[in-house]
Amino acid sequence: MNTVNPKIKNTLASLLTSRTRPGVRRILLLSSVLIFAFLNISQGQHSFFLNRIDYAAHGGFVAPHQSTMRHLTKGHFVMHHFALSGKAKGQFAWHQVYDFPEMGLNFLYTQLAYPEVLGEAYALFPHVLFRITGSDRFGVYARHGLGMAYVTRVFDLADNFRNNAIGSHFNIALNMSLESRWDFYPGLTFISGVSLTHFSNGRVKTPNKGINIPGLKLALAWNFLPEARDAVDFPELPHERKPALVFLATGGISASYPPGSVLNRRMSLNTTATYPIGRKVRLGAGYDFFRSEHRIKLPGEFDQTGFFSLHGLHMAFQQDFSRMAFIIQKGVYIYDKHSFSETIYYHRAGFRYNVYRNFLLNLTLKTHFFKAETIEWGVGYVF
Repeated sequence: MNTVNPKIKNTLASLLTSRTRPGVRRILLLSSVLIFAFLNISQGQHSFFLNRIDYAAHGGFVAPHQSTMRHLTKGHFVMHHFALSGKAKGQFAWHQVYDFPEMGLNFLYTQLAYPEVLGEAYALFPHVLFRITGSDRFGVYARHGLGMAYVTRVFDLADNFRNNAIGSHFNIALNMSLESRWDFYPGLTFISGVSLTHFSNGRVKTPNKGINIPGLKLALAWNFLPEARDAVDFPELPHERKPALVFLATGGISASYPPGSVLNRRMSLNTTATYPIGRKVRLGAGYDFFRSEHRIKLPGEFDQTGFFSLHGLHMAFQQDFSRMAFIIQKGVYIYDKHSFSETIYYHRAGFRYNVYRNFLLNLTLKTHFFKAETIEWGVGYVF
């Protein structure tokens, strides 16, 4: 007897065979590849023991962070969120600093309550989860995830001009939550909290106002294997963390308005001095020099290219995970001779990774509040 719901069967068939959704098939294939790679890496290095499956439902809505986006909010919807994860075993010092955090791989699907304009979103991303307070039985946790998303409906001047939020199918996906976790039965965990999910392309194509989805999260996790802690020699925690001075050079591209204009180059030089606050966090301040190109090229038209220099000062927050660091900066332009920027404030969020000795790789998103300007790719050195 065939017990599969015909609607579910037809939906799965359309995802795998529809010629009108090649991007969905690509991201499903990419999901499978990354899941197997993640399993191989985590188990092969014996850093994490994968033993948990989560399902979460996020009840949310498209939050219009600009008045021109209010027409995109059509009601509440549910995001379906699956995760495969496990706890650290403790071979690295940062595992102990964060009280044996959890890492995992996530798949998220949602329709955005406006199918003819916003369509649906599929996202794939890793996450890290660490306890803020509480015990193993009940505690409050912070969860951070960053990866890629595919949005089925994007801006098109002729076919979908109402979508002024997303200009490209592939986007950055950010998922964060603050949640309580309660082990109410052996092997089962109840999770509740608040979440924020964000989709945007870093302004590689306009329009790119981005989609922000605040939500309430309810989830159930199943530990399908008992936790296993191998007999490892835990490394000694560092006795002292020293102040640091970072120099970075970055570059990126930024699309202009109106949609269809050419890409402009963005460059910056910056330095940040940080001071450690405990074993996890650094606070600091620094200076930025920006060099920005501005040109508009439409069919049959050409505007003269201009280069504009800006200077800024920023305050910095840095959370360290061994070689990886999560960065948040808030800055203010102190010199903008040609009034190039629409606001005096700018922001950064992203990651830095120590690849060899004191050499760094940088990946950050520069924004003006909720408006993305560019994705900054760069290299640096830390003293």
